[in-house]
Amino acid sequence: MLTLAFDTSSKTASVALLRDHAVLYHAIIHKDLNHSEVLLPAIDEACRLSGVTLPHIDLFACTLGPGSFTGLRIGVGTLKGLMMATGKPAAGVSTLAALALNVEQKDKIIGSMMDAGRGQVYLAYYRYDPNGILQQLEAAKAL
Repeated sequence: MLTLAFDTSSKTASVALLRDHAVLYHAIIHKDLNHSEVLLPAIDEACRLSGVTLPHIDLFACTLGPGSFTGLRIGVGTLKGLMMATGKPAAGVSTLAALALNVEQKDKIIGSMMDAGRGQVYLAYYRYDPNGILQQLEAAKAL
């Protein structure tokens, strides 16, 4: 399965292209919330450098928050546009869950935290169930 995934929830944006579990392309774009200017060119570059065209992609995915409201709208709008243009399915992923998926210790409680601005953070706790599926333990909070 060929998946195009992107994150626009924070000051940096990221784009990845994956075939099954292998990363074909990954980029982090440091442009201070100019996601409307950089996201589509980054997606184009990911496809071009990987030798892939949009109709070849099986699934589109983006983060759904928490995070920058404007950044999330840009990401979700792009996701919907790609879905409509290709007729392919899409998936949304919690930004905090995406962070938790980076933790390799599957037997611990994982606290995912990110800057919420104004001296606050977004926080959520996760744990892997016996089948290796990440489970959120309680609703995300802004503290």
